[in-house]
Amino acid sequence: MTDDGSLAGAIAVVTGAASGIGLATAHALAEADAAVWLVDRDAEALADALDSCRGGAQHVAWHLDVTSEAGWLDFFAAVDERHGRLDILINNAGAAHPQPIAQTSLAEWRSSLAVNCDSVFLGTRTMLPLLARSLPWSRRSASAIVNVSSVRGMIGGANFAAYCAAKGAVRMFTKAAALECVALGQRVRVNSVHPGFIETPLARAALDPEALARRVSGIPLQRGGNAEEVAAAILFLASEASSYMTGAELVVDGGTLAG
Repeated sequence: MTDDGSLAGAIAVVTGAASGIGLATAHALAEADAAVWLVDRDAEALADALDSCRGGAQHVAWHLDVTSEAGWLDFFAAVDERHGRLDILINNAGAAHPQPIAQTSLAEWRSSLAVNCDSVFLGTRTMLPLLARSLPWSRRSASAIVNVSSVRGMIGGANFAAYCAAKGAVRMFTKAAALECVALGQRVRVNSVHPGFIETPLARAALDPEALARRVSGIPLQRGGNAEEVAAAILFLASEASSYMTGAELVVDGGTLAG
């Protein structure tokens, strides 16, 4: 990001971009003049998301199951053919399905880890060659990966065992990847964002008004966050404003972890 807040010329990928934090992030990147690839498995919502981004033709919608290794390879080929490089990768796709451990099948456990953790590994491994290739064409000091974890990757939560395990893995994968990129001489910064309770449409739909009030009452700021507030943190980590940060974790939780 330049002094005027622009990411003009930057190529960015956002997974889970059809709604919630992913969509807000795509909007923020587009507003900063980056060319954004919006990635999601919901093709219909993805088309609407693309239409909502400022900048029109420079953005691309791409249908992808982020747990598919073959799908990621096809996506790599498309980005490589169009741009030959990548400046920003936002590994945001994920899902939470609260369930007691005793009622969680092995298939459900593996599905949660695949969506929330395997997708981050696959995205990072697949797109790293393009990220490492970024700098000759870019004014940036380094390309950037931002992995969206959760406060549940730092503290536990009843009925969230699979989600906590996956998001905790994303937290530590981020640190290992950051150090590996440095060790290999790749100028790629890798950081994680840890949202607390964010009032996305899915979160609001899952809670009745009474349950929502109880959930918010335990947050020091006495409200849930919004997707745009998380997107602002992601944009910071994706930009040159955070050029001295790698392997770091940025918490956006209304004070939840402060207590």
